[in-house]
Amino acid sequence: MTLDDYKSLNYEVRLKKDIELDLHVASILELPGCSASGETEAEALSNVLELKDDWLETALEEGFDIPLPYEDREVSGRVTLRMPKSLHASVSKRAELEGISLNLLLVTYISEGFSRNETKLHYQKEASQYVEDFASTFLTANTSRHEAYEEPKFNQMGIKKTIDEQPIRVDFSKNREIGKQQWDEPNQHKEVLNS
Repeated sequence: MTLDDYKSLNYEVRLKKDIELDLHVASILELPGCSASGETEAEALSNVLELKDDWLETALEEGFDIPLPYEDREVSGRVTLRMPKSLHASVSKRAELEGISLNLLLVTYISEGFSRNETKLHYQKEASQYVEDFASTFLTANTSRHEAYEEPKFNQMGIKKTIDEQPIRVDFSKNREIGKQQWDEPNQHKEVLNS
């Protein structure tokens, strides 16, 4: 196949939101390491499609095998499955009790497990979208409050002003605030600094 042939194939792109980085990530499952991010889904998609072309070109130049999209792969419908003897005995007994073949029982179990997993993934995606929408709405509604907030400033002595304008000394070596009776270790003096 030529580069243009591979580029025309319909590879599956998965999009997900990285909440920690506040980015959208797009990846192509069939092409290992082919993923890109963007601030929007459209940007992530555009970035991964551009990367896909580079990935395919490099793989062809280096002589690597390029996987076909999952939907274009031919499958036989046959799978050789290895399992512990104890599991084989248990499922064989269950199939006999149900009056069905071992093959049908295994296909049923695999189908049920796969269906449960797909349902779980669907609800996880919906929940993630709900949290993202809620956070976006909350932050938008509270923008003025967040913009008005300023980080407290410390002078060279480590003094900062709190809301009630009482000074608090900060002991940077122990990474804790001293004063206003916040020292909670035993046998230590609790001191309130006066300005």
